[in-house]
Amino acid sequence: MAYGQSIINGDFENVTQEGCFTNPSNANFNMIMPDVTAFGSYNNVDIVANDCSGYGLAPSGTHFIGVGVQEGPMVDKIAMKLSGPLMGGVLYRIHFFIQKSPLDTTNAFYIGLSNDSISEGTVLAEFSNEYGNEWSEKTAEFSVPSDQGGFITFIPISDVWSWIQLDHFWIEAIGVGVMEKKELLTTVWPNPASEVLHVQSSEHLASVQVYDLTGKSLLRKNVNGNSIELDLGHFAKGNYLLETTTTELNTVITKFSKQ
Repeated sequence: MAYGQSIINGDFENVTQEGCFTNPSNANFNMIMPDVTAFGSYNNVDIVANDCSGYGLAPSGTHFIGVGVQEGPMVDKIAMKLSGPLMGGVLYRIHFFIQKSPLDTTNAFYIGLSNDSISEGTVLAEFSNEYGNEWSEKTAEFSVPSDQGGFITFIPISDVWSWIQLDHFWIEAIGVGVMEKKELLTTVWPNPASEVLHVQSSEHLASVQVYDLTGKSLLRKNVNGNSIELDLGHFAKGNYLLETTTTELNTVITKFSKQ
């Protein structure tokens, strides 16, 4: 594979114990599934094998996993280790398979890039709840501005009760250069800001996220419109990065300061 990056255990086939593990704790899951870390508050990512009664077959190989969401919200989250950091300026495509339990609802989610195994990370791509109770393949293309990241994360983004089944995550480098996107304008004011930051986009926004300069996510808000106001009252003085993501999955990163 070009540039050498891969998701080490993205097919969930490398397990230290064979069998079916329903509702294991995060600690138990992490012992059984090398290079994949469960870290969500729901604390019960399932490991499913093809011989597990009533669960169906994996779309690839013999194992898949199930992540749950409970109203409250309590959410399962996973981080999958990369073989190396993603390279800045390279265009990547991620692939994976998803289905829901026949008796459950669906849930929107996003794929992220994190520097560690216990953080949600930067949003790479958001997905709606348009998937059903049969396996379907999802893909998304993205690039990063600089070499970064050690883990791909899967994060449900709403608190609708669901059990989401996942398998066969893999990533490929498909070109060099930033993706071609529509010209997108994001305006923030005042900058520097004291208590409130106003955000205005030329496209319909799906979400905004604030990071510190190390890449740690500090605030995330879903948006349904072209603008939002962010409360910065609890932020320390300093410089931050604002990532705006549109419903068409275009992103802009803007630097701002808190005074």
